[in-house]
Amino acid sequence: MPEGPWFQWHSDQIVPPPRSTVLATSGDGCEAFVLGHSVALQFHPEMNSALLRDWLSVPGMDAQDEPFRDLLARTVEVDDVVLRWRISLLARRLTDLIR
Repeated sequence: MPEGPWFQWHSDQIVPPPRSTVLATSGDGCEAFVLGHSVALQFHPEMNSALLRDWLSVPGMDAQDEPFRDLLARTVEVDDVVLRWRISLLARRLTDLIR
């Protein structure tokens, strides 16, 4: 699995089932596992600044709140070319695991 950090929106946790292989963890617990031909992800490898702006535009969200401003600033720092490369690498590695 490519090194993180990967985008995490909340602190929900997934519990890997018996006989699964945990691929990634964070301080919140399991973030990814594989079982047979199935993969589970609890993080958002697809996140980029445009998508985060969309998420922050949902009624009730205040993108001007300091934590959201900081999160958006850190997300903008990740170049889209680098992001696409990391997602491509992640997809290839996950595909290799479930073949």
